[in-house]
Amino acid sequence: MANVTSDFDDNGKLAGYLSVRRKPSQQAIDIITPIYNEMLTIEKNSASKKTAPDESIAFLMAKMEEMETDYQAYVLSLFNE
Repeated sequence: MANVTSDFDDNGKLAGYLSVRRKPSQQAIDIITPIYNEMLTIEKNSASKKTAPDESIAFLMAKMEEMETDYQAYVLSLFNE
């Protein structure tokens, strides 16, 4: 998981970004792996390399809807397991 924060100079101009990453627990990895593997399968079996990522994301969004959550809440919940 990553938290990205904008970094501004003294004049308020965007100077860059600060990213802090947290290593997920093995339990979180075990929970998300089946979803990730299904996404990879969808992309591999897609008729078009151009649409493969969109098909994979559509699966993920449908999975989130089925679980009655959204992606951000789901990912955050993995750190509370």
